[in-house]
Amino acid sequence: MKINSITLLGHLGSRCRPVFFVVLAIVALSWNSCSRPPSGDYFPMAEGAVWEYLAEVASPTASGAKQVQTGKEIVRCDGKETINGREYWKCSVMMVGFRDQPDGVVYFRKSGEGFYAIEGGKQNLERLYLALPAVVGKNWVTSGGKNSFTNWIEAIETADVYRRKYAGYVKLRYQIKDQAEKVTSDATIYSAPGIGSVKATFRFGEVWLKLSLEKYSPK
Repeated sequence: MKINSITLLGHLGSRCRPVFFVVLAIVALSWNSCSRPPSGDYFPMAEGAVWEYLAEVASPTASGAKQVQTGKEIVRCDGKETINGREYWKCSVMMVGFRDQPDGVVYFRKSGEGFYAIEGGKQNLERLYLALPAVVGKNWVTSGGKNSFTNWIEAIETADVYRRKYAGYVKLRYQIKDQAEKVTSDATIYSAPGIGSVKATFRFGEVWLKLSLEKYSPK
């Protein structure tokens, strides 16, 4: 089984073609300790910053039993690039402790409407990842190739991750549907203002990925 975790988002084995790369760069992006970003900035970025997540992947075996693998998800902010006349932040994502996992990349930009992502390569279309202002009940639909993304903000509350509390986080949900309107994947992502995503859960068919923020290292 292959797990390419950066395309929020790549592919997860032959069953889950492009939906795995972004899922995780999206889960990183945090604050610069020297210049704290304004309140409500759920994707503040700083060149050279690194975030490390505990990654747990659960998948069925040929016998039908459940197999769980653990490793690391490492996200690094590499700086800015211009794509089609717009400035994006480039983030690299690496899965450590899992066999045969290539690195991935995702590009983000911010505007008054929200946070946008290009998943898996510069040639791909961008999609609105988080619409602003972030208020409970807000929902929006975006497209990605043959799939559509139904997104909504479910709550704004406090998250507990490794005995640490993150106040005011946004609980973002999304579902990926195929052309027949069948839900093939879904995710729950918790993003705290001034920090970025602190934990996330993704389902790709029968495969689950869980991420929890362990360590942040400034540049």
